[in-house]
Amino acid sequence: MNLRWRLLWIAFLRVTIVGLVLLISGMVVLSLNAPAIEKWALEIGIAVEMPALGPIPPPPVIDAPRGEPPSGPLGMAGQSDRGNFSCGFAMQIPDGRRVVAATAHATGKMDGQLAGSLSDAGGAVVVRVASQLAYGIPVQNGELDTDFSLWEIEGEAPSESVLLADPRGLPQPGERVWLFNYARQTKDQGGWGGVVMDAKPHAVWIRFDESFDVNSNSGCPVVSQHTGKLIGMVIAGNDRQPVVMGLHPVGSLVEKAEAVMKDR
Repeated sequence: MNLRWRLLWIAFLRVTIVGLVLLISGMVVLSLNAPAIEKWALEIGIAVEMPALGPIPPPPVIDAPRGEPPSGPLGMAGQSDRGNFSCGFAMQIPDGRRVVAATAHATGKMDGQLAGSLSDAGGAVVVRVASQLAYGIPVQNGELDTDFSLWEIEGEAPSESVLLADPRGLPQPGERVWLFNYARQTKDQGGWGGVVMDAKPHAVWIRFDESFDVNSNSGCPVVSQHTGKLIGMVIAGNDRQPVVMGLHPVGSLVEKAEAVMKDR
């Protein structure tokens, strides 16, 4: 082998070794930081496939009593001593106990006691949280009901910021709803108006009346305009002009809260 080919061969081996080292390093980083990678994937919209939605369903007949949502704030910013957890809200389950709900993909798993809170748009603390009670699985393959985290409330949560779970478990297609997020936290601000396009035990899909910024809405509550009660929690969203969002249905959230609270 002449000198030229020998030098080329040495250069090839060096490039190959460097490439393998970078590949292995990348795999190690991914394996050690899976929650962050899952969160990033969801935020850029590659982990949830938005369904094709047909025409808006006609308004349904709703047998449940009419009601008004609490005065708020309702969809609030979550903070803890181990990192922020996007949007969250306080929820009361049928036996009267209360928990804070947020998503898995926007929070991460946090074992043990911690100092945390939900705050209003001005940064004032509304609800304090003490620990993470349960942590689900960041959403995969359109099964939105696996994505959740539940938190213990420290002290008392103000009633005006606690959403009652809608006892129907699912909204009805064609039903009008409100989304409460950072921009429209309270009943007086009206919430973002939308309509239920599809409602199944593993996912509820909503089409809103207008376009808005969908970033940081994961974990925000969606409320029936008829009952004033919680019908789901935002998991995924896309501004298709107007916005479309997928929710973890309230019936599933209640089941998970009851399971984790039964021995407490």
